[in-house]
Amino acid sequence: METSDGLKVPIVKCLLWISVLVASIGIVAPVVFSFVWAFWGTGVPGLLALSPSLKWFGAFFSDPVWGRSLLVSAAVTLATLVASVPLVVLISFSGRLGRDSARFSLAILSIVTSAFPMLIYAMALRLSAAKLGIGAWPVLLIGYVMTVFPYIYVPMAARALSVPKTVLWSSLTLGAGAMTTLIRVFIPLVVDAIAIAGVIAVLLAWDELVMPVVLLDGAHLTVSRHLWDLIGSELRPYPAVVAVLTYGVGFSALLVALLFSSRKAEGEK
Repeated sequence: METSDGLKVPIVKCLLWISVLVASIGIVAPVVFSFVWAFWGTGVPGLLALSPSLKWFGAFFSDPVWGRSLLVSAAVTLATLVASVPLVVLISFSGRLGRDSARFSLAILSIVTSAFPMLIYAMALRLSAAKLGIGAWPVLLIGYVMTVFPYIYVPMAARALSVPKTVLWSSLTLGAGAMTTLIRVFIPLVVDAIAIAGVIAVLLAWDELVMPVVLLDGAHLTVSRHLWDLIGSELRPYPAVVAVLTYGVGFSALLVALLFSSRKAEGEK
């Protein structure tokens, strides 16, 4: 299709480039802003230092309130990782051995869980915990696991489909137990998906806001909850410091996942 100046430029191609440009700006701009505010921030809105500095990182880690929040977030993230990823692996393994209807039911459950309003779910968890006399931390872990479950189940289940059923059933037929087949046959075949699921679980748990806002009270706050409480009142670049640390955690987790995937690919050659 010709434009007014006679140049042949496909409209679809133009729309694609515009979409890529807008998406790139939307992704890169917050990252650049976070790094600039974290390293050049002065605590005065709109005023930047002449040279980069790590002083806000030092102040952040020396602050006991932020230190406690970091420890709580790290503990909750680790607990979510340990609880959710093995659960998804076990469900995917069982679904691969079971009927297609069971796997379809799990896929529907994953879609429904991701579409259900998490705020309503968190409120229901809080009310149920109060009625049953359950502490906040076990309920918080349940909420975190249910939050990350649909997002880590989908890639795990998709990868599990590539594992031939005959391989699993051959292992069972030759006398290996279900646990041995899971550990020595199934997991080595899907280790790349497990790594990806772990990365997703870590990033979602670290950044989760709804569950700690609804379920946690008092001084035991996660980093995301602490940031939520400081909206509109914190002028120091601590939020940018948290963002930079989050980017570091995300890229580190992604690097580990890529390392697992590359080693698996080398092993298959």
